Amino acid sequence: MPVVLGLTQEPSIDQLCWQALSRVGHEVISVKTVAEAIHASLAVKVSAAVIDATAGAEDIEAVSAWLTGNLKEEAGLVFIISPRTRPASLPIDPERDQIVVEPCSAEAVREAVERAMSGTGGPPPEKQIFGSIELSRPDQTVRSQAGTVTHT
Repeated sequence: MPVVLGLTQEPSIDQLCWQALSRVGHEVISVKTVAEAIHASLAVKVSAAVIDATAGAEDIEAVSAWLTGNLKEEAGLVFIISPRTRPASLPIDPERDQIVVEPCSAEAVREAVERAMSGTGGPPPEKQIFGSIELSRPDQTVRSQAGTVTHT
């Protein structure tokens, strides 16, 4: 059974991770601090980690470095970010790690964890939803309540 580490102090994100991953047979270990994350990763083989990017830059750096550099097998990372977070500020390996933007669904978290565990960033999803905005890659359009814009 794959083990997914969830690092967040936000109960709603913790519940979302549990809901998304326990249904498909993953064991979810919830932690609130970097020290708890490191301790948990010493006790079990962590296949992936879901990290709430609101945890703070130093905490994100520390847990990312630990999970990708100090374990025998690197864990894939999934960052849950707010729409205001700059992805460039995160320690992301684009070949492996994933980003999920809040508000998000349990299905989006599950898909991101699966891609992170497979070790492949893979192609980006056909559609991404950022709040009330939808980006469609095949159509190269952005849709919102105000209308649709086609990229040229």
